[in-house]
Order: sequence, then C-alpha cells, then structure tokens
Amino acid sequence: MGIINKLWKRKGFLARAAINLGIHNFDVIAGKNKGKPDGKKTVVFVRAISDIRIFKQAKALRNTGEFYTVFFTKVLDRNLMRPAFDEIHPLVSVERMVRRIESLDKSGEILVIHTSSPPASICRELIEMRLPWPIIFDQYDSWMVTMGPDYRGDSSKRMYDLRRQIEDEKFCYENADGVVSKTTEIDYIKPILDVTAPTLIYPDYAFDDWFVEPQEPIRLEDGRPHLVYIGGIHGKEVPDELGYSKFFDFARNLNRQRIHFHIYPSPAQTIVSDEYKDLDKELPFFHFHKSKKPWEIQKEIAKYDFGLDIAWTEKAISLRKEKIKTATGIKYSTYLEAGLPIIGNAGKPYVGNEIIKSKLGFLIENEETELPLVLLMKRNEYQASVLQYRKTFRSAYQIQNLSDFYCRISK
Repeated sequence: MGIINKLWKRKGFLARAAINLGIHNFDVIAGKNKGKPDGKKTVVFVRAISDIRIFKQAKALRNTGEFYTVFFTKVLDRNLMRPAFDEIHPLVSVERMVRRIESLDKSGEILVIHTSSPPASICRELIEMRLPWPIIFDQYDSWMVTMGPDYRGDSSKRMYDLRRQIEDEKFCYENADGVVSKTTEIDYIKPILDVTAPTLIYPDYAFDDWFVEPQEPIRLEDGRPHLVYIGGIHGKEVPDELGYSKFFDFARNLNRQRIHFHIYPSPAQTIVSDEYKDLDKELPFFHFHKSKKPWEIQKEIAKYDFGLDIAWTEKAISLRKEKIKTATGIKYSTYLEAGLPIIGNAGKPYVGNEIIKSKLGFLIENEETELPLVLLMKRNEYQASVLQYRKTFRSAYQIQNLSDFYCRISK
C-alpha cells in the first residue's frame, strides 16, 4: 500500500490533529492558556507526542493544588491533555522552549523539567545545555531494552533512527539528574550503564477520575461470556515474529469455544481495521468496535466479563527476553479503571505476576488455549479483588512518590 493511500486512510486522524494544532497555536498567541503560578512549584513536562502517561502524571500533580504544570509538545491531543496543564506550548525548538521556561522561572520556582521519550534526543539536548534546573529522564519503553544496547540493525523504515535513539538513551540515563521508569527495566539498565542519578519506578497507575463503578456483565440470549481487548493490533501483513498483537487465530479459537471476543483498537489504527472488520463478518462471536477516547473507554468496556492483557511474545523473536520480562502498557490500568478482572498470559510475565499475586484474574498459555469456564465463572470474585487493588494502584494515592522524587532531585 502506497504512502498516499495510507495517509488517505488516516485523513480523519490527520484532520483532527491539524484542528487541534490550530486551536493550540491560537491559544498561545492570544495568551489564553497562560495561568499564574501563584507560589506553586512549577513542573515542566516535555514530550514530542502527547500521551496518557504524561497526562496522568501531570493531572495528579495539578489535582493536589500544589503544582503548576506546563507542557511542551510537537503533537497535541488537545481534548485529552488540556485538563492536566496550566500552560501548553508548541515545541518548535528547544531554544525557544528554554526562553519560555526562563520567563516562568521569574514568576515561580521551577522544580524540575520532566522529559519523556522517545525520542531521547530532546532530553539529551536539554542536558547538554547545562541548564540551572534538574532534568528528569522518563523513557517510555526503552529501545535499549527492546533491541539491545548494541543494536546495529536497519532503521530506515522507522519513524526515527533506532541506533541514534539508543545512543541518546544511554546518554540520558547516565547524565540526567533523575530517571523515572514505568517498570523494572531500569534494573536491567543499571548494571550495563553508569547510572548514578536517583531512580524511581513509577508505573502507569489507574486514574481516579476515570473510575467506573462495578457493573453486571451483559448476557446475550446465548448466555456466553464476553472478553474485551483494547489497544494496538497487528494486521496480516505483519510477520508472526513481529506480530505479537495479531488476533486472527485467537479470535477463531474463541469462536470455536463460543466465547465472545471484543476489540477496541487504538485511535490511529485505521489501516488494519478493515481486516478485523472482515473477521467480524465471518465469526459470530467476534466483535470489532470503533475506537473510544481514553476517558470514554472505561464506561464502554465495564459491561464485559474480563479484559485481555495479552501478547504472543513466544512468537515475537524480534523482542529480547529482557523486554518480554518487563513489558506492560496502558491497558492494564484502563481495565482497573473499568473495574474489570484481567486475563493475562505467559507472554507478559510482569503483568501476569501481578494478576496472580493480587488475584485480579487468571493467565492463559497462548492463542490456542482452551479457556476454563470454571475460572470465567469467578468473574465477580475477581472483580472484588480488582476494586480492592485499585484503591492503592491509582494516581492520587501514588503521586506523592513522584512529587517527593522531584523535591529530592531539586535540592
């Protein structure tokens, strides 16, 4: 499929991005998006593309009433990010961003600059400028762990050069004033690199404002259970050794077992959607849905029996064992927000271990597994554990750890 066809299929996504950017720039020019620190400590967030992890961190900080939050980004999901920040600015250049931070510093204390990657080049540039403010490096899914610290493969078809990204990551891990990691992958990195800065493991916690009260599962006339998967999916063109989120065979397996399987794809996945729409027409127990906003999906999926946090990493030879051991994602906390029990699999042991330890659900082996009805029938029992677990695995409860980390770095 040519690049023109791909862009055309994404026209709706691109149009929304253009509208968001236009409104965003107007707000900056008109001064509508600038508040006043009023004695609060300022945290500056920086990332090329806005994402849910940053939103949850910033919104939880802002909700305490003690922090003034500022965001610099190149690609803005305005509807998602706006409630989390007192100011949002286009990331035109690092130099221009620093000038704005300097003006902020005159009206209030800059606690830290929290940079999120990829790409790590932005954080590296800030570190190399030797600024007077502490720089936090928050690497989302380290390419150094995924591809190996000495990766020398071809990156020509990727969004950015992985070899350069890995080198920038190494620099940031070794030179940032503090390092935040969403999983224990930082424990793999420390012995390899000279990481002397303080580190904090800060997962993608469930977001309190998006919590849904427990719901009874839907039951169609067939009375069969309903499972749901949200997030990234791979199409048929993706080789099995790369396609750890291909669900065609799994859908057929569940269809044979007469178990309903629902998929809500990530918003930008318009290209592979047609393949799953065809599967929807073929299999009576498979249901492919439109994407939902990050703050809407919880209410939509709360009616199902279990959320699926699975990946067929046993096939994905492109993933290194260190990455497989620590892999996680946003869907885990989204299921908790929806009050859903979770089915994991052996391919994601970091998540799977927590599911078993906290009795949030159960694990399956692979895409050919026969799901045990005796465990599917324990939905309410697992849900009770989920509701208890999310009382502490939530942003408002855990944000003190992040703010304390900032204060420790800034001294």
